[in-house]
Amino acid sequence: MQTALFTTHAPQIAQMPFCVLASDRNTAKEITALHYSLHPTPFGDILIASSGNGICELHFADTTGAFKDLLNAFQSKYPQALLRKDMLPEHRLAAAFISGKTAHTTALPLHLSGTDFQLRVWRELLKIPAGATTTYGALAAQLQLPTGTSRAVGAAVGQNSIAVLVPCHRVVGSAGKLTGFRWGIPRKQQLLLAEAK
Repeated sequence: MQTALFTTHAPQIAQMPFCVLASDRNTAKEITALHYSLHPTPFGDILIASSGNGICELHFADTTGAFKDLLNAFQSKYPQALLRKDMLPEHRLAAAFISGKTAHTTALPLHLSGTDFQLRVWRELLKIPAGATTTYGALAAQLQLPTGTSRAVGAAVGQNSIAVLVPCHRVVGSAGKLTGFRWGIPRKQQLLLAEAK
């Protein structure tokens, strides 16, 4: 199992630092407890889940069906985990930040779990400042990947399981067009407009 721990003062979170544990995707199968809670935000309800190492899932769950589907997906992704409805302090902090109610400086723990390539892409997402966007091609260039890897980068961006905090919504198409956001283009536009203020 590959694990790395690093702290970043991500400029996109108004000086909110993250303490990030990054591990290979097989680690999800070893998690024995997953704490989750549902929170309202101006952009829709969010379902946040944490392992013992930090927030590992943050998704928009605007309907009861979406909420239930996410819980089922968590059970499949974390087969050893007992799902516990439990509002942890980091859940409240994340929801308050997304709602624009705090600009906390306490390190927010994130637990990213993916392939080496996905982890590289997600770490790069953390560097995109609030109010800014980048393209898939520019992200590939920043990662010093060969020409033509934009689609692979896009696929990794699309697999991000920590919405907003790992800001996949800040990546746009080559002509600046809003593309590919699993929670809908209108929500992506709302997030970008809120951050531009």
